Amino acid sequence: VATAAASVLFALAASTGVQAEGNYNYGQYNPYDNLQYSTGVTPTPAGYTPVYYENIGRHGARAATDSNEINAAISLYNKAKSANSLTTLGQSFGADANKVKSAQNAVGAGNLSAVGSAEWQGIGSRSVAAYPQFWAYANQTNGKVDFISSSSSRAKNSATGFYKGSDAAVKSAGLDYNNTSRQTSDSQLRLSNSISS
Repeated sequence: VATAAASVLFALAASTGVQAEGNYNYGQYNPYDNLQYSTGVTPTPAGYTPVYYENIGRHGARAATDSNEINAAISLYNKAKSANSLTTLGQSFGADANKVKSAQNAVGAGNLSAVGSAEWQGIGSRSVAAYPQFWAYANQTNGKVDFISSSSSRAKNSATGFYKGSDAAVKSAGLDYNNTSRQTSDSQLRLSNSISS
């Protein structure tokens, strides 16, 4: 129960922006590191203009797809509590686990979190900084820019984040590109509809 308590305490801390101490593995509640992204971009060869840009990625940070693990941990906690076998740390686990479960439920099973949306807004913004010639070309030629995602809500919300980030960066650069489309296409983006989104 103490290990599960640490996992849930960390998840609660992560959802509130508190940094975890130590080097622990928290399973599905372990966030990815906030990596420093390289600003190195292969330049467009002299005499060429980029006319195509593609970004393929998974959805951003999201809530767990179900509550099975947290429910199992709470069930184990309740059994240990009934048997009077909780450690001092374990005694606070039930309340903490229920806070994490409430936070998960507030976001919704599998839904994109605010962190996930911010991740994709950053990717969109960095795409403009990395490939300004592409966005300038789209602006100058009224070229069409398609934003395509799979149909899962977290993928669509990730695409919306990318769109918002790139749109803000394009406008702050004094450009505009009104000829856009936002679409979903599972057939283009999934290897098989039986694969989880």
